[in-house]
Amino acid sequence: MPRDTSEEDLAREISEDRRLVGLGINPNLDPMEIMLALEQRMRDLKGLEESEAEASRKYREALAASKKGG
Repeated sequence: MPRDTSEEDLAREISEDRRLVGLGINPNLDPMEIMLALEQRMRDLKGLEESEAEASRKYREALAASKKGG
């Protein structure tokens, strides 16, 4: 529910809600639940970055090995 009544405040609140929805978080949760969901999302993203870095490292190693062998 909007707390503020000015158009600018409503636009800001809608924008914040859209960002939460874009992250897969229900904007109707209470603030503590939103914070917990954001923290979980950040952990998930960090895990993805680490997985991508590991895959990239393995690819570079395999590429270097194939160049040495070929």
